[in-house]
Amino acid sequence: MMIASSIGESTSAFMSAEALLKSRQFPYTMLIHVVIGRNVVVFGHNLLTFLIAALLCSVPINLYTLLVFPGFLLLIVNLSWICLLIATLCLRFRDFQQLVTILLQVIMFITPVFWPVSQLTGRTAIIVDINLLYHMIDLVRSPLLGKPPSLESYIVCCIAMLLGWFAVFKLFSKKRHRLVYWF
Repeated sequence: MMIASSIGESTSAFMSAEALLKSRQFPYTMLIHVVIGRNVVVFGHNLLTFLIAALLCSVPINLYTLLVFPGFLLLIVNLSWICLLIATLCLRFRDFQQLVTILLQVIMFITPVFWPVSQLTGRTAIIVDINLLYHMIDLVRSPLLGKPPSLESYIVCCIAMLLGWFAVFKLFSKKRHRLVYWF
C-alpha cells in the first residue's frame, strides 16, 4: 500500500503546491520527499500491526529479518525516482494522472501481492520477472517473513535504480526551470 499510495499521491505533488512553486525557489524534489515521508510514517504504523500478528502467528525472526533495512532503503530510492518522474509528467500532461491511477490498479493485480508466485509456471512467469513492483515488494516482504529476498530482486532493483535515476536526472535537469510555466 505504501508504494501505491506514494505513486498515487505523486500525481498531484507539484499541482497541489502551485502557489509555493510560483512564490519561492527551493528544491522541487522536496515535495516528492514529503509524499514519500508521509507514506513511510503510515507504513511504520501498519508495521506495528504486522509485528503483533507475526508474534501471534509465530513468524520466524532471524538474521534474514535484518535484510529488511537495506531492502527498504532500496525501495525508497527507487520509489523516489518513480514519483519524481510521475509528478513531472502529470504536471506537463494533465491527463496522465488518470492513466497512472488506472495503470496502478492493473499493476497491483498482476503483481503477486494477493496471490503466490508459485501459481505461475512456464511463460507466464515473465509477469514476475519483469515486474519492478514485485521485486521492490520482495525486498521488504521476504525478510519480514523470515526468508531472504531473492538475489534477482536485488539485481533488478539496483539496475532500475541506476537507470531510473539517470533518466529522471536528465529529464528533470532539462525541464526543471519550466515546471512553473506548466501550471
